[in-house]
Order: sequence, then structure tokens, then C-alpha cells
Amino acid sequence: MTLLARRRILIVGVVIALLALSLLFGLSDLGKLKERAVEVRGTFVAIAACCALVSYAFIGACEGRLLAVLGHRVPSWTLFRATCVSVSANRSLRSGGATGFAVLAWILARFGVPTSAVLTATVGYSLISNALFAALFAALFVTGLALLALFPPQFEGDRAHVALVSYALAASAFVLLLLCVVAAFAWSRARRTWKQLVVAAVGRLGARAGRPEWGEHASAFLSRVGVAGRELLARRRSGAVGAAWLFGAARIAASIVALWACVQAAGFDVAPSVLILGYTAGKMAGVLSFVPGGLGIIEGSMAGVFTAFGVPYEGALLVALVNRATYHLVPAALGLAFLGTLPRRLGVPPTS
Repeated sequence: MTLLARRRILIVGVVIALLALSLLFGLSDLGKLKERAVEVRGTFVAIAACCALVSYAFIGACEGRLLAVLGHRVPSWTLFRATCVSVSANRSLRSGGATGFAVLAWILARFGVPTSAVLTATVGYSLISNALFAALFAALFVTGLALLALFPPQFEGDRAHVALVSYALAASAFVLLLLCVVAAFAWSRARRTWKQLVVAAVGRLGARAGRPEWGEHASAFLSRVGVAGRELLARRRSGAVGAAWLFGAARIAASIVALWACVQAAGFDVAPSVLILGYTAGKMAGVLSFVPGGLGIIEGSMAGVFTAFGVPYEGALLVALVNRATYHLVPAALGLAFLGTLPRRLGVPPTS
């Protein structure tokens, strides 16, 4: 993709984000929102920020375990700093994970880690993380249906049903996409079929844009990703890979606790199932959208779920905004600060 095309996508994403935020605030009573914001409990905001940083630390630990499988050991503190930088960059510039990988590879190259190993670890983390999310999506949808069947008076019927149906459709699309990706890694026939389809689609886009080489670039990149995924699948019985799964689960748990702290900061209590439903809805919205950082999209999804299950709209929007500040902005600010602590040239010895 050319720089001009990336800029166009980024500009369109920013416009959509601004429109989404305008809609979210336009639907709210700004007076009530301000009153609730003044009453936000700072202690829980601090807890949410700490849990967010713990979540980022577990992302680094997960990729660190996968790098260890490949024979590359990187200090935990280095991985944490690199994760804050790369994840924040990836969320700011939606590019299917390419931005985060490029930034992480650039950083870890200064500690002697080859790009191929970083790619393998990144692909492995993505598979682990998305597999865990898929399991969580499925479990929450079943739980939500059970809650509606057993305790319908607790919810405002129609809105809860609409929220669950929308959630089910998005979760089904996500799980189906993940199964296709896993099949592409596990079976050569599926891998060839998907590669041909993607390369053909990218090639057609490249031909229209005057960039016939796009198809070749896509083919080469998919080949490297396929090699990385199959290498990890071949080593899946390694103890380090098992530890990576545990760290991936811990990362999700820390994220959910961070959102719980945001709910408490806004002065509300919600059922655990509703909390996780709101969390996963925001996560899916962020993954499936190309809006930078999922700005406005994540907040709208979270606020919609919490409102559907009884939280006042202004309170639900405040929860989503506090979550944005603690889970996205705090690590991003640290990432900017960490850039100055990372080595600028190759060959600089690792530091912890």
C-alpha cells in the first residue's frame, strides 16, 4: 500500500472517529455527563491505569515466551517498553497489525533479535490472543442468552435482545474469520486457496491503482506469515508456548479488571457477565474497524451494551471515556516517554 493510500485511509478514519464522537456526545445530556465526571472516583481511575499497564506487561511477556521458544531471550523490562511503544503505534495507525510489527521489529533489532523471529512471535501472539477472545465471545453469548431466559425482569427487554443479536453476529464473524486463519496455517490446501484469493484481490486493487507489484508483495508477506505460524504450531508442545497461553489469558483478565475499575470509578455496579459483554463488544469493534485507535467506535459499542443492560447513557459513556483514558492514553504516553530510553543504533547491548 502506498503512502498516499495510507494517508487517505487515515484521514477517512479520523473523520469517522470525529463523527462517531460527535454523535456520542450529541446523544448525551452534557450537563449530566459533566456532573458524573466531577464525581469520578480517582482511586479506581488509578487502579484502572495500573491494570492497563499490567495488561501491556503480559502482552510483552507472551511475546517474550514465544521469542524464547525461538532461542531469543529479551529482558522483561525491555519487552514492556517495546510493547507500550508498538501496541500504541499499532492502535493509532490501523494497518492490520503491520505497524505494530514493524515498530516492534525495529526496536528488538537493536537487541539482536532478527525480524523473522519477531514476525513469528507476533503471529503467535495474535493467534493466541484471538483464540482466547473467540472462546470468551462464545461463552459470553451463551451466558447472555441464559440470563435473558432466566431473569428477563433484570433487563430492558428489547434493547438487551438487540444488543445480544448484534453481539452474536459480530462474534460469529470474528470466530469464522479466526477459523479460516487457523485452517490456512494447519492445512496446505486451505492455505493455498486463501493465499490465492487474497493475492488475487490485492493484485486487482494494485492494477487499478497503477501498482501491479502489490500482488507480489502480498504473496511474499503471506508466505512469511505462513512459515511463522507453522513454525509455532510445530512447537506447540513446548513449555514456553504453554506459558505464552497463560500470559495471554492473564492479559485479558487484567484488561477486564481495568474495565471493572472504570465502572466503579463512574459509581456503578454491573453483573460480571454484562461487564465482560461490554468489554468484548468494545474489543470486537476495535479489531474490526479501521478507525485510528477505534476512537468513537469502541466507546459507542461499550456504551451501547451497558445502556442496553440498565446503566444510564451518560454513565455508560463516562465508563467508556475513562477506559479510553486509562487503557489507551496512559500506555501511549508511557510509550512516548520510553522512546527516549531505547537504543538508537544497532549493536547497543541490551539493558534491563
